[in-house]
Amino acid sequence: MSPVCGETRREERGVRESTARRWRRVASRSVCAAACVAAVLSSSTPAARAQRQPGPAAATVSDFWREVQTPGVRRASTLLRHGLRQLQEAQLTDDPVQREAALAGAVARLRRAHERAPTDLDILYFLAFATSQRQLVQRQANAGASIREAIALYESLRELDEDYESESVAFELGLLYTRLREYTRAVDEYERGILRAFDPRTTVSAHANMAEVIMLSGDAARARRHYDRAAEVARQYAGDSLSLALALWGSAVASDRLGEGREAVERARQALRASGGDMLLLRTNGVFFEPESEIHWYEGLGSLAMAEDETDRALKLAALQRALRSFRRYLAEVETVATWDRVVARRVTDIEAQVAELERADTSARGAGTGRAGRGARAGARP
Repeated sequence: MSPVCGETRREERGVRESTARRWRRVASRSVCAAACVAAVLSSSTPAARAQRQPGPAAATVSDFWREVQTPGVRRASTLLRHGLRQLQEAQLTDDPVQREAALAGAVARLRRAHERAPTDLDILYFLAFATSQRQLVQRQANAGASIREAIALYESLRELDEDYESESVAFELGLLYTRLREYTRAVDEYERGILRAFDPRTTVSAHANMAEVIMLSGDAARARRHYDRAAEVARQYAGDSLSLALALWGSAVASDRLGEGREAVERARQALRASGGDMLLLRTNGVFFEPESEIHWYEGLGSLAMAEDETDRALKLAALQRALRSFRRYLAEVETVATWDRVVARRVTDIEAQVAELERADTSARGAGTGRAGRGARAGARP
């Protein structure tokens, strides 16, 4: 989704986008997340305070009475600031070990802040977000328990104020319920987030992720409609090629699962163009698949699109061989057999035939070349 950091969207804007049976948190959203968190941190500086408060004396008095009324609130504010710095570090690093350490530190500090100020909406929101990030991205062994903990925190936030960051809360709950495979609740949350969106640009990821959940139920046609809506919104706003690419990748797989093979390859071709000509986006930090075998379908379609556009026979053969490996890996690793797996099996059969034909042509060409060279050598050997 296009990462939009509004005045109140000051948090996680780090990763959204998905496709059939897979959940994608996108790196560019992480970059905006860092910028948003930085904005929160900068708002705590004296200069920022001066812009929205009468003066240092009033600020001092305000802080004093807040501490009197709610003991520990000053310490909670300090812990929130420290927690946000670590959350920012987690969003900016590509190192999984550093990311996990930063997220763990953020959760620890935000939890302590929440203990001191249990009704502070900012603290509760960021605690829920940091908790969910650890499981959605790092895939801990105790994922189920931690995901339910994050859900409980978001639900507590709603009880305090259902309008606070309502769109983001709905989106995050959609991701979390998806991880628990509670798909009906996930769809409900995405729809809620879309209805509460002030800016249509912020609905791209919700439409795309909802398409994934719907795909899990086997309704590829309805899923593709949501992917198309995501792509439509992304096209309306310049500079959102990332969201457009991810929506197109999802729609390509949805088309393939509908049995529209030619359309699927064409959509994969469009996705490649939007991705800069390669498939690195699919393996970007912050993009993940559930189940993990799903990535092979995407890469298989991408390689097929590359093969169709290739005029050099050797390069065409290499692209087809990559596609064949991807589709074979999908069939070998898929966790739950689905009716559309037959589509991949047919893909494998068709590609095997194309590869065999190209290899025979190469063999014949090499044989003919060797024969011509041999005849020339014998003719030159005559006295």
